[in-house]
Amino acid sequence: MNFVTRTALVVSTICLLMLGLIGGTAFVMMREQLIEAALAETHREAEFQAIQVSDAVAAIENQVRTLAQNPVIRNAMVDSEGRAAYVLPFLRSAAETQGIGTTISLLDFQGEPILNSEDRIGEMDAAAPSIKSALEQGDPSSFIVTKPADPSTPKGFEQITQIDIVYPVIVGQTGTVEGALFARVPLGPLMRRFHGEGTLYAGIADRDATNKTTELHAMLSGHERKVHLTPVEFSGSLARYRMFFAVPVDLSATDQALSAFTGRAVAMAAVFILLSLVVGTAAARRITWPLKEMAARASLIASTDSYDEKLSMPVSGSGEIGALATSFNDMLHRLRTSVEIERDSHSRRFRQVFEAVSEGLITISADATIESVNPAAAALFGYAAEELVGRNVKCIMPHRYAVEHDGYVSSYVETDEAKLIGSTRELVGLRKDGTEVPLELSISETRIDGRQVFTGVLRDITERKEAEAALRDREDRVRAIVNTVVDGIVTIDEKGTVETFNPAAARIFGFDAEEVVGQNVRMLMPEPYHGEHDGYLDNYMTSGEAKVIGIGREVTGQRKDGSIFPMELAVSEMAV
Repeated sequence: MNFVTRTALVVSTICLLMLGLIGGTAFVMMREQLIEAALAETHREAEFQAIQVSDAVAAIENQVRTLAQNPVIRNAMVDSEGRAAYVLPFLRSAAETQGIGTTISLLDFQGEPILNSEDRIGEMDAAAPSIKSALEQGDPSSFIVTKPADPSTPKGFEQITQIDIVYPVIVGQTGTVEGALFARVPLGPLMRRFHGEGTLYAGIADRDATNKTTELHAMLSGHERKVHLTPVEFSGSLARYRMFFAVPVDLSATDQALSAFTGRAVAMAAVFILLSLVVGTAAARRITWPLKEMAARASLIASTDSYDEKLSMPVSGSGEIGALATSFNDMLHRLRTSVEIERDSHSRRFRQVFEAVSEGLITISADATIESVNPAAAALFGYAAEELVGRNVKCIMPHRYAVEHDGYVSSYVETDEAKLIGSTRELVGLRKDGTEVPLELSISETRIDGRQVFTGVLRDITERKEAEAALRDREDRVRAIVNTVVDGIVTIDEKGTVETFNPAAARIFGFDAEEVVGQNVRMLMPEPYHGEHDGYLDNYMTSGEAKVIGIGREVTGQRKDGSIFPMELAVSEMAV
């Protein structure tokens, strides 16, 4: 890529960034101005509603004070007879005057409820401490009731749900407090009375109103600024509380203005973005196509181990991309040369091992064609290697095996069901001169360039077979001697179990060999030898101290019919 192309890309990118910065700044400034205007309007509305709420609560306090001083209420405190008949309608009428669900209760001098404007006694547990305090001091008192904070409650505030008013009822010239009037004012209906949508909050007592207002504004900064907080000043005992009126901010006009501005800004930005995309795409394609093509070819090389010359990159220009393509082609050439050298070296090493190994090695294809034969295998069958390569492997099998071999190979290729592969077995091979040779064969399977190739390892076991035959012949001769000798011969193991029992021993003891073999030899001994024999044998196996082995002695035997007879015993030991 030349200097002009790089400069065009940089300039277009800078222009796009500047457009975004200017548009974003204008949007933020306009948004802040609109929000501030909405906040100012909300502030005026909040102040008006706060005054209305304060005046309404003051009016209720005045009403409760007037009721507490009414002779009817005072008389009811000292004369309980029939007071429900004339006091209850009196309380209901006063409670319904406000029309906001206020309840008024008549309490005795201990603060216990006597009558309630809604016939509900109770629901004043939270107010009990303040009621008792007002009765003891003889002073009117108003206090707030809040609900526990929830996620919608601003930090540092508690939402006020109602205002409770207590006014002592004083009877007589002495100023004796005989009871009190208790009024509970729900704030929800009170707010709705003035068509307000606000919420009354109580702040933490050790912080001033200015800091609280600032904190709430900071918490609700930006477009998330949904409410406006205004201090509310109450008279009387409520003045001790720091209360604030939160009114929702109407941002609908702000949203409409911002939407119109955003629409125009988006339209202008779309034109610039489209132009930038066209320019950027063309430039990016010119830059990235060679890189993507190079990555694809590198991935193909890694996945296939192919280093063909066709994978070289076309070199165009003298810039950075051209230099990179030249380096890629140089790397490909070096890899191809290195792999070819490594393959040649590996092939030579394999051939050397293949030809030098002392055991016969033959490889065949999936159709049973011999592909390679090492010198040891060729000599085993009496062929030259080139006489076997290219022929079917059944040429080195006797006819009785050759007729089944092709079917076995094709069955394995189709079903993958192996009978020989992965195992070792003995079979017979056929030499060139027609003679047969016993073999031990191990077959393994591998894949070379996607083809199935089977490798057979052959061992000439002629000498082992001859040794086995000689061993069997000696065993047969020994068995014939043992079975024809006139003396009884019995063999036992280290536990005293009978292993062989020749015919002469069977005649002497009257048992058949099958009755004795596998039984303890003490069955042929009378007492006390019958009970002592196992202990003697265990002692010999533990200490090696022999009392009978290696010498002849006269002992007593016991026949099958239980008769006892003398006999001469010679015991010898051998390891098998």
